[in-house]
Amino acid sequence: MFSPGISVPDALIRTRHLSEGAKMFWCYLRTVRKEPVSFKQLRARTGLAQNSILKYLRELSRTGWLEYRRGRYSLTCHAIWKDGRPAFRLPVDLICDRGLPAAAKLVWGAITQLKDGFSYAELVRCTRYSRNTVAKYVRLLLQKGWLRGKAHREARRKRFLVQPANPHHERRQADLNLFQRAKKLAEKRIGDSIGQLYATYMVSLIVREDIIICNAQPWGLVNPRTGARLQYDILLPRSRVAIEFQGPQHDGPTALYPDEAQFRAQQERDHLKRQRSAELGIRLIEVRAQDLTFPRLAQLLQEAGVPVTSQPCAAPHLYELLEKETAAYRKAVSEVTRAG
Repeated sequence: MFSPGISVPDALIRTRHLSEGAKMFWCYLRTVRKEPVSFKQLRARTGLAQNSILKYLRELSRTGWLEYRRGRYSLTCHAIWKDGRPAFRLPVDLICDRGLPAAAKLVWGAITQLKDGFSYAELVRCTRYSRNTVAKYVRLLLQKGWLRGKAHREARRKRFLVQPANPHHERRQADLNLFQRAKKLAEKRIGDSIGQLYATYMVSLIVREDIIICNAQPWGLVNPRTGARLQYDILLPRSRVAIEFQGPQHDGPTALYPDEAQFRAQQERDHLKRQRSAELGIRLIEVRAQDLTFPRLAQLLQEAGVPVTSQPCAAPHLYELLEKETAAYRKAVSEVTRAG
């Protein structure tokens, strides 16, 4: 549950010659696999200011815990493991959690080694922090979801029966489970499609708009002949842009939709939607299966005037999943189209 993570040497924890911030920065540098690393990346990932980064580099180098070469915009470094056994492991999620001070992360690590619960006195002996300090950080870790459990009284002393947790991992898992449930529903529900689901998720990850409406039925988008309301797969109301995923049946009869009359009716609805969109001042983007890549969607959105993010994805677990899923989907649709 806590992987990936890094082992933290006991000597690093116990040294009095480093600040807690420098110790946690050493932990972060142990996670860096690509060198050199830019200062911009360090600031973005750790939340530290440039001056703090430079201060911790000097601290770690002076005490023999780090070797580094600094360039103008980046540095190459090697976090050194000095003599000593591992004290505990810290998950990368915890190391990079900006909502926790460095000392709270070290307290969490110490708690992972106390298998049968702990009292404040025991935690004080492990960490060498004061009682008030460990009490403050235990409350914070419980509040942030990094600890799960409760305290009870033993001979007038408070004892904690808690388990280490990883709220970031739990949120990622919840996101993935939600996606899989949505995918199963799209496979069963009439009128929805897997391609539409992929497009919705991908657009939500790259646009900078705070309002995204799925299956939107804006005022005025009506079939004048029948009076029936039409809908967009995705609507970005601030940019006045709509996105429609067009499956193969929009371009011709398919094995799943072989009826010629149905195809002509579909084309008529598509033409009507384009016409009404232009009258309403809404830019309509039509997306095919081969457009379901993040670079291509970003290009289409930018051409329509929609601001897209240039920073790394806020949900890389979904980004990675969607890249794999859509690659397989594009291949399957291409094979079906060629066979047809």
